[in-house]
Amino acid sequence: MFYTKEVAGVGTVQDHRNKYTENKEILETLFDAANKKHCNWIATICFYTVVHMVEAKMAKEQNLHSHSHKEREEMMYNSGLFSAKVLQMYKQLESNSRTARYLPDNISPTIANQMQGYVQKIEKEVST
Repeated sequence: MFYTKEVAGVGTVQDHRNKYTENKEILETLFDAANKKHCNWIATICFYTVVHMVEAKMAKEQNLHSHSHKEREEMMYNSGLFSAKVLQMYKQLESNSRTARYLPDNISPTIANQMQGYVQKIEKEVST
């Protein structure tokens, strides 16, 4: 089921923009992929930065709001708002974020830098 902004618990376009901005500032000021200690955090924040970009675009363009990662992914594929390139980068960001959060593997500085690049590429295509 897809939700509109009238449903309790979903953010507005501006709410998502604010979270996106906050996450982006953290990436740009607190973390450096050269510092191997923080690459797992970079992976996680990159993914959630993009989550809020995507949510803001769906809310603005089609009044769509998700309550889960699965639901968001379905909306992204079905809305027609996102290119195949963005969808592919989103899936890679999500996968790396899950690795960083739940698996014993660590995200390498190379992957963390790649993920930061994905954020910038998605930002150019998706900005609302």
